[in-house]
Amino acid sequence: MKAHRCLVGISMVAYAHLQLSSAPAHSTPTVTCPTTIAQSGPEASFRCKATVLERLQREIDVTPRIAHSEYVEAYEELFGNSFDAENVGSLTSSERKQLLRFAAIASWRSSKVRYAHHMLMVSQTQLEKNEASEEERQLTYHELISYRKFDIAYGFAKQAGLDVPRFEIIELVTDPQGSPTALYITEERHRFERREVDLNHGPRIVVSSSPGCAFCVKAATAISADTWLNDVFRAHSEWMEPTHTLLNYDHLHAWQQRYPSLRVSAMYDVAEWPSSMATSVRGTPTFHFFLDGKLEDTMTGWPDDAKERIQRCLENIGISLR
Repeated sequence: MKAHRCLVGISMVAYAHLQLSSAPAHSTPTVTCPTTIAQSGPEASFRCKATVLERLQREIDVTPRIAHSEYVEAYEELFGNSFDAENVGSLTSSERKQLLRFAAIASWRSSKVRYAHHMLMVSQTQLEKNEASEEERQLTYHELISYRKFDIAYGFAKQAGLDVPRFEIIELVTDPQGSPTALYITEERHRFERREVDLNHGPRIVVSSSPGCAFCVKAATAISADTWLNDVFRAHSEWMEPTHTLLNYDHLHAWQQRYPSLRVSAMYDVAEWPSSMATSVRGTPTFHFFLDGKLEDTMTGWPDDAKERIQRCLENIGISLR
């Protein structure tokens, strides 16, 4: 089947997946390890637990029906309950590199900040032992940013010697327990305003998108070129980066200049959004059609019949063609 979407989060976990599949073979003697999580258990050696988790990862890669949650549950059972600084410090350098990858993939598959803190613990131990690569330090920094843990991320970046921009967030949220929120660019570079996104009144379209996604660009170009669709999306849509894309002011600003009628922002916290939407932001673009706060329809990608499908989705939220 021809692809019509981009995968979200690959920029941050590609390194993890790449190194997972190309990790050098162990030079230690062959050890027979259990083949299942139940057989391994939390007391098994790191090597055996890693073998089980790597096997599951490869099964997920070739079997799409295996849920993200299966990997997360396996990671939690094998490593989660014994994750502390002492245990991390007792591992070998190569084992810490593996553990960082496992935590990164668990974070990406679950959107749980707990696993970003696991990554931070591993990375800080790597720094203490002078073994953290540039890619590993960047991986942890960007994962903390994806959860909007800005102060922790900046502290780690300073410790890790990373040259990164410092974002300024202007809080304009009036009801923290109310509507979901997003980060909007301002005219000052690296400054964002955090504001609520109203989904509860009338028809709304939230497009999970990324400026670096070719299919998002294709969709935005086609919508902007269609007078009626452009007017509809100008009035009712938000084009929003998911949390697991790299937060980049310049990319968002360039998008807004190119498509002034398609308001761009970055999701602040995936936990604020409807769970039915949060589970569908792994591919971009994904169009979420709301009516008075209820998610009525979704469409992922930009296939050849996208305009016709968009029109049908719009009809489901009360917007009729011309």
